[in-house]
Parts: sequence; C-alpha cells; structure tokens
Amino acid sequence: MLCGAHGGVPGTRRCASRGAAYGTYHPGVGTRAIRTITEPAREVPVVAEADVVVVGSGPGGLSAALAAARAGAEGVLVERFGCFGGNITAVGVEGFAWYRHEQTVEAGGLAAEFEARAAAMGAAVPESQSQSYELDSEGFKVVADRLVEEAGVRPMLHRAFAAPILEGDAVTGIVVESKAGREAIAARVVIDATGDADVAHRAGAPTRRTPREEMMAASVMFHLAGVDKRRFLEGVAADPQTYADWSGPDAWSIETSGKEDGLFSPFLKKPFDRAIADGLLPADLTTIAGTWGAMHDSGELTYLNVLHLDACDGTDPDDLTRTEMEGRRQALAIPGVALPPLAANRDPRGHLTEVFRASWPEALAVRRWALLRGEAGSLRGMRLRLRGETWIAPLAGRLLLGLRDCRARSGGAALLELSPAEPAGLRIPPGVALGCLHLEPCLLLLGRDGEDPADELGCRHDDPALGIAWPDGKPRLAARDRDAGGFAALLGAVAERLDEVRGAAGLSRA
Repeated sequence: MLCGAHGGVPGTRRCASRGAAYGTYHPGVGTRAIRTITEPAREVPVVAEADVVVVGSGPGGLSAALAAARAGAEGVLVERFGCFGGNITAVGVEGFAWYRHEQTVEAGGLAAEFEARAAAMGAAVPESQSQSYELDSEGFKVVADRLVEEAGVRPMLHRAFAAPILEGDAVTGIVVESKAGREAIAARVVIDATGDADVAHRAGAPTRRTPREEMMAASVMFHLAGVDKRRFLEGVAADPQTYADWSGPDAWSIETSGKEDGLFSPFLKKPFDRAIADGLLPADLTTIAGTWGAMHDSGELTYLNVLHLDACDGTDPDDLTRTEMEGRRQALAIPGVALPPLAANRDPRGHLTEVFRASWPEALAVRRWALLRGEAGSLRGMRLRLRGETWIAPLAGRLLLGLRDCRARSGGAALLELSPAEPAGLRIPPGVALGCLHLEPCLLLLGRDGEDPADELGCRHDDPALGIAWPDGKPRLAARDRDAGGFAALLGAVAERLDEVRGAAGLSRA
C-alpha cells in the first residue's frame, strides 16, 4: 500500500488566500487532450443531514469527527474504504510517535487517546525502537469503530467523494458515489480530511502545484516474516542509526533541527546495502531505505516503510497505478525470482502476447513445455527443485502463487496473484518452493530446463512455518501434496542432499 507518512511536506497544495497546506495537486485536463462526454442531469437523493460532515477518516479526519461530536455537533464521517483509520489501517503505518524518547514532551490529545485505547483493547504492542506503541492495523479498525460509535458520529463507509454542493461560495454538503449510486449529504460545515484537498480543489479554491520532481516519494508498506529477532536487534545495537544518518549523498535529503541528530532512529539502509552487495537483492533496487516499526517475538518485522519511488503524483490515478505495481514488484524481490510483464500486441484482428523468448534476461534453457489445466479451488505444492528452474505464464484464469525461499541467508516468503488481465511471466530459481492455488479454472504454460523426479522435494502448503497467508478454506489437493511432510522436514531433506546438488549452492537448514 502506498503511503506518504514520512519524509516532510514537499508537494503540498496551498490555498492562495490563507496559506493552509492541503496536500498534492490534481493535474488539470489541459495536460493532455481527451475526449469528453456530457452527463445527463439527475436527481440525487439527500441521504443524510448534519451539522458537520468530515470527508476522509485517516488520523486527521477521525480526530476531527470525534472532536466535533464531543463538542455537541451532529456529525457524519465519510470514508471511501470499508474501515476507518486511513494510513493506520488501510495502508499500514501503525505508529503515531516512533519519535518518542526519554525527554519527549507529551502533547496528549486524541493521538495519545488512540494509543491508550488501542493498548487497552489489545490492539497495540510496545515498539522496539522508541517509548511508543505499534498499533495493530486490523485491531485498530475495531478501535476506530468503537470510538465513532461511542461519540455518536454517523458512520458512512464505502462512499467516495465525488463533488461539493455549493451555494455561492459556500460548501453546504457533498455528493458521494457508492454501490448505491450517487448520494448527497447536506451539512452546515464540511471538513476536508481527504489528504489531497479534494473537496477544496473541486469547490474552486485557489491551488498551486509543486513541481513533480519535488513531490514526496510514494512509499510501499509491507511486513516481513521469519526474521531472527535476537540477531536483528543485536545488529541494530552494534551499529545503531540516528536521525543524522537519514541525510547523505547515498540517502535521503532531509533537514533536522539538530536535537534529533544523536537520537536512535529506526532507519534501515545498511542491511539492504549489504544484501545487494551479497547478491541477495537485485542491484537495481536503489529505492530501498527508510523505517521499520516493531520487531515481534514471532519473527515478524512490521510496517516497513523502506521502499520509495519518486516521480509519483498521488492525485493522478495512472501514476498511482504504475507506482503501486512497481512497488509490489520490488517488495517481492526474492533473489532469482523474476516477474517480467508480457506485452500484448493488438490490432483489428485480435492480439498476440509473447510469453517466452530465449533472449530475455529472465529466460532459461527450456527443455520441456507443458500446458497445465487447474480446476477452481485446487492447489498444487509446495514443491521446490534442487537444481532446475521453472517458467510459468498464465493463459487463462486467476491464480495465487505462494513462494518460499529455502536458501541460506534468505528465507523470504511472498504471495502474489497472476492473471492474463495483467500478463506477466514468472521465473523460479532452484531452492524456491512454489505453491499454486487456482482461484478460477486456469490454463498455464509451464516450462522447465530439465525433468528429473529426484530433483523435486515438497512439503505441506499450510505449514505455518512457511509464512504464507493462503486464503481460508480447504483446497483440493493431490495425495502427494496432502500427505507431504512439514517445512522443517523439507529443509532437512535439502540439507541432507547438499553434496548432491552443489549447483544449487546456498541451500541450508537456515
């Protein structure tokens, strides 16, 4: 998920009359020639009337709605997603105050209340790097629901802001879009908490656009599982980072007040630099540097905000589409796994999608091609090849691919979806276990660089040690997948055959 929670405030819109910061600019239609249509006039039902309507339920919007209700106003809270919390829940930025240290002066207020309430409801744990709490993104959804209900705020989820209602220069309500169609909400006061000044901009407030190259980079939030907590924290203690480490020729360009320069910071760059130097991550992943949150006893490292992609205008849906897809590709980054897009060449007769070419950097020396048909709800794997590589390209249907790296010094896991709607091939190197869940009837093109039954090992797909969050349910399994051993047994079998498979160097019990 994309976030803009860290890194300063370049790329803001500012109201010319008041100088208030509103967020990033919406490019006008004049930036490119487009065909237009005329919408027919319609009657829009007024589904709610209130003293205050708050548009957007991130930390700011949630606070505004609660404050208004506690002051005696009748309030409505509108949110485009199915939960309140914004960056906390929908994105995964699970901390308010990771800057809190021994001499921090507490501001209190609603943010502190969010932390305290989450801790009381079992939806927060202490952070490893500060005197703060990590908010559980799923648990905080319930916390936010409870706060809204207790304050008497009317919740209106799954409604996207579409347009302001204007009476002269005054905003007297909003129009929203939902599965129910267009709806109107009337209010004496409208609070714009969209993060991008959507209401203010569409109401005609003067705005200015920050140059694209100066906009804050988009972040892709993700978690890691299977981390050795003791070794990780020992490494952090042996080489602690401070806020001064954020700036430099090979890092971000930020400004501090000076008092922060000696404080411990959850900044991660050196471990990723070492991983790139050791060949564990692709050398082109130069966008990795940023923050981490809590380090759990379970081996989960949460709300990693370390993947940053420049030149993304957060108000341009095409930009967001491109950045989201690229961010997911880079976050996967299991060494040797390649996920190249497959270009479709279209003309009036139809289209041609090239699914494999031997000259591609991701290609392998295929010796066997096969068509694999999978029924909806069936699952194959988990299986790995000790020496050989595999190429997969979806021809029809959606499928989920679970990947677990079983090589030394790695151990990453990933779950990704493939479908012909976004055609891409997948190259899987030796030592990476693969499971395939067919969400729909599927047709796959399968290529291998050799065929040796003794080269393949497997384990149960549902072993928690794999760190793969398959959807709930009971998939149809072949007998050998149903009766396979656990992940630990797979690693043991791999270790026993290391001498036999030197070509897959790096496989181990770790």
